[in-house]
Amino acid sequence: MSNIETIIQQKKDIDGENRRRLILLIPRFKRDCLDDSCEFVDITYLPGYFTTYVFKVIFKRQEEVLNYYLKLAWIPESGNTRFVERINFEFEKTEEAYNLFEHNDVLKTVKPMRLYRQEGAFFMQEMIGRRQDTLLISAMRKFPMKNNEALLKSFYLTGQWLKSYQELNIHPEKARFSIEEIEGKVQYQIGRINEFSKMALNSQQLSMIESKTRSIIEQFSEDDFKVVAKHNDFAPWNVLKDEEGITVFDFADSGFDLGCYDYFNFINALNSFNRRIFKRKSLIEAAKENFSQGYLEAGSPDKMIKQYFELFFTVEKIRMLVHSIARCSGIAGNIRKQVYKQRLRETMRVLKKLIR
Repeated sequence: MSNIETIIQQKKDIDGENRRRLILLIPRFKRDCLDDSCEFVDITYLPGYFTTYVFKVIFKRQEEVLNYYLKLAWIPESGNTRFVERINFEFEKTEEAYNLFEHNDVLKTVKPMRLYRQEGAFFMQEMIGRRQDTLLISAMRKFPMKNNEALLKSFYLTGQWLKSYQELNIHPEKARFSIEEIEGKVQYQIGRINEFSKMALNSQQLSMIESKTRSIIEQFSEDDFKVVAKHNDFAPWNVLKDEEGITVFDFADSGFDLGCYDYFNFINALNSFNRRIFKRKSLIEAAKENFSQGYLEAGSPDKMIKQYFELFFTVEKIRMLVHSIARCSGIAGNIRKQVYKQRLRETMRVLKKLIR
């Protein structure tokens, strides 16, 4: 039994099928990406992901420790390859983003190392730094307020990264959205709401959402229809801060959308920190301001595109809450359900104001 196999077989938190896959994959990765002087040291399973297994894989070259991350697709007993294809897609999009920022020492993305397409296995280099959400939470808990200049600068750099990502990642085969396509984005969210609850939105509300969406889009400027690259989960938990700059990761759902999608998604993510027990509204607002300055440089988003995304993300939030309520079960689930229902009532009040 090889050293790699011995170490993996000792890991009780890794199931048998994944042990088998890892025993085959790690020697291949070592052979393909490392040299003979590298020795496999350890592997750690990182729980908390639904359709993906994530591992930290550790090698050593003399005194140098080499850390990598492995994302491994879940393959159900049915043999459905959907999650394998998702890992392959994520690798391709991560590689695409990495190439855009490869020579930038301040604005960076995680470095993809190797894709094993048939196995749905994606190795990447270790990411250096601490997550922005962790740093923001830590800063909010400190009293009195400390100097957060470095943290706020990282939010400014995050805005710059997003702007650069959109400017560099051009796909001219689709330059503009039609009115119908933009309307369809809201209609899709409504359709998903109705899948889980026919009662969440009544016919009058549906008609008002449709009418309001159309009236907003009809007032778009020419630039508002432009198609740009989007990360799709652009938020502080997918950004790392280090001494030199920031690193963005998790491109599993990236694609294309209207120009300010990621911008407003990030602002909404920062607003969510206001729900925490330990919160500093002044720090959250400062983070939003620095991020906006980095992304927008001069001016603010067009009024109508802002209204559109306020409506879109509100409807999306209703969809997520309705979905969460439907999945709650048991004693603990009933407690969470009450929390979600309260948030749903709050969000419905926001929706009513937006569609007047």
